Amino acid sequence: MAIFRGEIGFGKIAEFFPSITQILVLGTALHLASRKLPALIDTIRDVLHTLITLNAKYQALLKRANSPPGIPVANPSSPYWLDDPPFPDLVDRQDDIPDQADVVIIGSGIAGVSAAKAILELWPGNSSSSSSSSRSTDATSEEEGSNEDDYIDGGSPRPPLVVVLEARQICSGATGRNGGHIKSAPYEVYSDMRNKLGHERASAIVRFQMQHLPCLVELGKQFPLAEAREVETVDLFLEEKDLDEAEQHVKDAMAAVPKYTAEVWRGDEASKEFDTNKYIAGAISFKAGAIWPYRLVTSVWNHLLTTYPNLLISTRTPVHDIEASASTTHPYLVKSSRGTINARHVLHATNGFAPQFVPALRGRLTGALAHMSAQRPGPSFPAYHGDRSWSIIYAPGFDYITQRPDRADGTSGDLMVGGGFFRSKDEGMDQVGVWDDSRVDSLPMMHVRACMPGVFDPKWGIGGAALK
Repeated sequence: MAIFRGEIGFGKIAEFFPSITQILVLGTALHLASRKLPALIDTIRDVLHTLITLNAKYQALLKRANSPPGIPVANPSSPYWLDDPPFPDLVDRQDDIPDQADVVIIGSGIAGVSAAKAILELWPGNSSSSSSSSRSTDATSEEEGSNEDDYIDGGSPRPPLVVVLEARQICSGATGRNGGHIKSAPYEVYSDMRNKLGHERASAIVRFQMQHLPCLVELGKQFPLAEAREVETVDLFLEEKDLDEAEQHVKDAMAAVPKYTAEVWRGDEASKEFDTNKYIAGAISFKAGAIWPYRLVTSVWNHLLTTYPNLLISTRTPVHDIEASASTTHPYLVKSSRGTINARHVLHATNGFAPQFVPALRGRLTGALAHMSAQRPGPSFPAYHGDRSWSIIYAPGFDYITQRPDRADGTSGDLMVGGGFFRSKDEGMDQVGVWDDSRVDSLPMMHVRACMPGVFDPKWGIGGAALK
């Protein structure tokens, strides 16, 4: 009690100590807290466990992404696109492997066939008007390490020998497994690239990506098996806030790239226009395309093989190593399961497998496990005759759907449905740094097989079936 009677005085005590009532309230609170303390400790423990687990999963992801991919597995899943191949002799084609080649292309998908087509068709010797210039060009090459074997017929340039090595069957990687979309989302691309690179570069990237559609549709006229066509594509948004943000991006992209046009639909208007149910907040529609990727690529390979005898393809021929050679003309040794090729140039057309032989790409380019399915539409699904495609947009992911043209009997074409990436057990983290395409995860596949009726029912009906 001495302190109460000291120099501070009782009147000052209230400034330093709570009142009796406050003491009672504080005491009660401390008592209750002491009773809840075990629960609080449990909560903190759970949070720490979650953070530690997330960090472990992220570190595992980084380890996978920085690892060499290896070579494609020998027993991949069987995709719909590869059924009933139009050129059976191409599927397991194995030309004789030469000791030397001007260009070795690793991979036979869309990147590989594009490179081969460009090399063979744009070779100067194919143009009668460029004989003198090509001889001059080759003379320069000779000074840089060419030899007399580069010329035939007393000085005419020899066409380049192009060898394509494919680890499995022709075009059996990503090109033979994707959704068949010819589609970019200019409003998304422009917004993202503008933030990173500025207006000018973002606009140029959008214009470049938009050129893919007319180029592929025009190429498809030469190879009709590819079913290359223009479609109306519809991005269906599940959340209002995502649609609001996308609408502003549409306005920005249309102002930056006048050739790009899109239309924004909201609420009931969107549902009525696109036959969806009430779960759709709105939609954005614009022009895109669809294609049978495998049939385009194999059609082009067949054309090139019948046109250019200096093209060789060897499937089921995985490359195991690439080494430097002492040769000044053919500085690369490409070691495959069928022998070694001395190559002047090596082109890696292996998508996510490129880091296997280009270590600098590890951690920058990696594999990802995505899921696709082929489905029959439900009996109440409207007939679009293959002229429409869809994306279902939800943060942070999306699903993507194309539909083949009507069947010969007049019934609707099959639906090619993919997505569900973030629906995996670890919300997509376990799908990154994965190259094994024999693996199918149940959770993404459950999502993929249910997303269409989920958006279109009752205009879906009882039925529909998963084909693959």
